Formats: sequence, C-alpha cells, structure tokens
Amino acid sequence: MQVESVAQATPSDMRVTQGEERRRRGASGDMPYQLTVRRGFGAFAVLFVSQFVFAIVLSVMAQFIGAAFGVPGLAEQNRPLVLALALGLSSLVTYLWVRADITRFGPAFPAQIGLRPSRMTLEQTALLIVGVFFLTRVLGGLYAGALEELIPGSLPRGGAEQVFDQAAATGASVATVLMFLLAAFVAPVVEEVVFRGYLQSALRRQLPAWGAISVAALVFAAIHGSLMLLPVYFIIGAGLGYVYDRTSSVYAAIALHMLNNVIFSILVAAGWA
Repeated sequence: MQVESVAQATPSDMRVTQGEERRRRGASGDMPYQLTVRRGFGAFAVLFVSQFVFAIVLSVMAQFIGAAFGVPGLAEQNRPLVLALALGLSSLVTYLWVRADITRFGPAFPAQIGLRPSRMTLEQTALLIVGVFFLTRVLGGLYAGALEELIPGSLPRGGAEQVFDQAAATGASVATVLMFLLAAFVAPVVEEVVFRGYLQSALRRQLPAWGAISVAALVFAAIHGSLMLLPVYFIIGAGLGYVYDRTSSVYAAIALHMLNNVIFSILVAAGWA
C-alpha cells in the first residue's frame, strides 16, 4: 500500500521504509561503501603476506619435526607440500577476509568487486574467454620462443612449474595432486577476486580502463615468476583484466583463469610443458 504522506504512515509502514533504507545504505547504516585503491592493494597484501608467512611457519615446523625425529632435511624434502599447503591456507585466509568485507560493507559491495553475472550473453562471454585464451597463449609463446632464440636455455621455470618439478623429483604424489587442485581450481578464484575484483576495480575509479588493466596485470605478473617471465605473466594478466573489463564479472575472469591453469597444470604435471 502506497503511503501518501508521513502523517498517514502507520508504524508498520515506517518500519518497512526504514528497513529498505538500511538495505540500500549498507550494513553500517551509512551510504554504500565505495571501493578504494587502498582497499584494493589491501586485498593483495592479505593474499601475498599470508602466503609468505605460512610458507615460513610450515618450513620451520618441518625443520623442528625433522630434528625431533632424526630426519635431517625434512623441510627441503617436503618443500612442494609446504608450498602447496601455504597456498591453500593463504587462500582460506583471503576468502575469510572477503567474506568479512561483504558482511561489513553490505549488499551493495559484492557487485563492486565483480561478484555479479556477465553483462554479455553466455555465448558472447564464452567466445570472449576462448578467444582471449588462445591470443594470450600465442603471444606468450612468441615471447618465449624469441627469448630462447636470443639466449638459448635462458627461459626459467615459473613458481608452479618448479613445485611440480620438485614433487616429481622426490616422488611426492600427494604434493603433486594437491598442487594441481590448488593451481587449477582454488588459485584462479582467489586471485581473480583479489587482482581483478578488488585491485582492478579500485584502480578503474582513478584510471582509464587500459591503465587499471595494466597496473593490475603488472602486480599479478610480479608475484608469479622471475624477471624474464614477467612479460608472459603480464600478457596473461592483461587478458584476464580485459575479460573482466568487458564483462564486469569476476566469474568470467575466473573461468578464463581456470581454463588456462587446468590445461597448463596438466601439461606441466605430465612433463610436456
């Protein structure tokens, strides 16, 4: 029932109106929170720092256990497992941090970090994902090939590749399976929410689309490999950022990231990459 004036409003009508206003304004009762660049880099810090801390803590624990049970070098022998567990725990911490933000900032916040459907049709989104996947693979392959031609044997292995290599060398099947699951399915979700959902979205408020995509891709590349591999990861990050910018949906970027990581992890684990 529409209320003509405040004087005609019943207590029930007022409660409904106030409840709608609170939902519109957010959990705090203030105007909806606006994502900031500081918050975007804060999400990156939570992911990166927690992974670094967990890796150190787990390594120290493995050393103490090895010393207590007379197994020297236990931490080094189980380094792939330690790194995989650190990745898993940091992903959990980041997930809890994002959930806390959603609760704190209210129902308008998820859309600000791309937790919404694609603005393109399903068919258009799928074609975009496949097209960008092949384009980034071709460009990355051209760079790698050119570098190998110029400096044979200079192309290093990426972080995930090194973990798979060490797991294969030590026969650590558990670490191999765990790293595959994390790299193929967990990391794409967490990283896309952080790098595209938080960081690129926040930067887009201050920069043009190409600038926000480039900065987020550069940060993404910086934590994934050596200096020589930086262009490869930048190309991948830029492709992910482009998909996110076109669709306004982090789910589309996650789908592309998963497609890339599933295929790449299979090739690396099988020794074909």
